[in-house]
Parts: sequence; C-alpha cells; structure tokens
Amino acid sequence: MADPRDAVNLGVLKRNDPSLTRMLLTAQHAVLYMGHDDETAGPDDPKVKWDKADAEGALFVVERSVEPRWQIIILNRRSTTNYVEDITADFMSPQEEDNFILYKKASDDVTYCLWFFKKEDCERTCALLKDLLAQLGAERDVRPGEPAQPAAQAEGEVGGSVAAFFQAFQAASLGDAPAGGAAANGTAGPSVAPTAASGGPVILPDRELVRQALALTVQDDRLIDIFEEHYTRLALAGASAAPLPAPAAPSAPPVPPQPAAPLPAARPGGGVEPADH
Repeated sequence: MADPRDAVNLGVLKRNDPSLTRMLLTAQHAVLYMGHDDETAGPDDPKVKWDKADAEGALFVVERSVEPRWQIIILNRRSTTNYVEDITADFMSPQEEDNFILYKKASDDVTYCLWFFKKEDCERTCALLKDLLAQLGAERDVRPGEPAQPAAQAEGEVGGSVAAFFQAFQAASLGDAPAGGAAANGTAGPSVAPTAASGGPVILPDRELVRQALALTVQDDRLIDIFEEHYTRLALAGASAAPLPAPAAPSAPPVPPQPAAPLPAARPGGGVEPADH
C-alpha cells in the first residue's frame, strides 16, 4: 500500500517544480558533505578533506515529466533553498559504506557524500540510484544520441488508494485538476462550487472518495502507531503534570569516511577516467 504522505510531500515539492510526477523514495534525514583531494596530505593522512555543505533534511528521489528525468531533492532545514541533484549520465556509480553514500560527477572534481540517519534509508537510496543509472546506460545503448523519453506516470486506482486521494485533492488545490472535474483515469474528481465571499472556486471532495480514503486510513497500522505514540505521551503528561520533552533530533553525523576504493576521476571535457588499481 502506498504511503499517503508521499502524495502530500510530492504536492509540496511541486510548488517549486510542477514537472514532478512521482515520488520514488523518501529518506527521513540526510546530510550532504563535499570532499576535495588534499594535495598536502602525507602518506598516512586522509586523502580527501571533507566540508559539511549547507544542506540537510528529508531526502527524496523523484521522477519528472521532462529532462532530467530523475532528481535527488533535500528539503533543506538549513536554508530556504532546497538542494537538487540531477541524476544523469554525469552521475557516477555510487559507493555505500555504513550510513554513507559516496559518489562523483564527471563535470567536476568534487567527491560528494550523503550521510543518512537510518541505515535502511542509505541502503534503499544506493540501490535505487544504481538501478536508475543502469536504466540510463541501457537507454544510451539502445538509442545512441537520442534523449531519453519521459516515463509514463504510474497509474493508480483513485477510488481505492489513500495516496491517490491526497494526490487528486492536492492537484485540485494547486489548479492542476483535469477539466470538468474528472480524474486522469476518467473517474469523478473533486467538484467545484463558487464561494459567495470571493466568487472564486472552492474544491469540494467527492464524499464517497473521502469515505473510502478514511476507511483505508483507519486500517493502516501506521495510523495506529501514531495514535498510540501520542496517546502515551498525553497519558504520561497527565500522570506527571509535567510537559513532555520534544522528540530528539537526529544525532550529529560523524565525519565521512575515505572512499573504500578510488572513485573514477573526470576527464577534461567530460567522460570518465578509470581509477588506478
């Protein structure tokens, strides 16, 4: 079952980029580092000097209707500008080590490192990046010189999916609803009625669609987990008559590791230079 939060997050990100079509992956928290070769390092010193970039927060891998087809987006907690990384042929095969993903790009000499709060998020992200890069390579082999075609948006059952409900409602709220109040697959979408105050449209979701979405949401164990967490906090607060502490923030990330194997270097003017062995 799709996570309804993906549709909500996608709607938020689409405010900056309307070409986003699908959420491929969500990671709870990631921090970006940038590394540069330290030419002054001795034989026993680290060869890469790391600097923490001004980008950390929830990480998303998204699909777009235009080129570049895929992107990494960090919903930045440290700046009003989100970090966006295009996944193209310029992106070199990533390496995974502990909670880190290291990668390079053919267009510069920087070594990039993503630290993940959750190990499983790191593993899922690295596996997805490798799959996407493999698709790019296969497309270049089949159609040399031709740009990759945008992927078709995954179809979903609007009436039977909580995620589709939120997606349809968010799209209507942002003015992306199909003409006539119909959803993309031909089913009835949210209706529109005028408001007496402003004369503008007001989105009225279909009651049957709301009923189905609520029924599915109640059956989702994640909702029960959230309810139990908040219920426990309130019960403890009532018993102790003392305010509960705020949830702990992710611990400070450790220093990124040195690459386990030399990452491929970029040739002048593009291309990849094989690493020394």
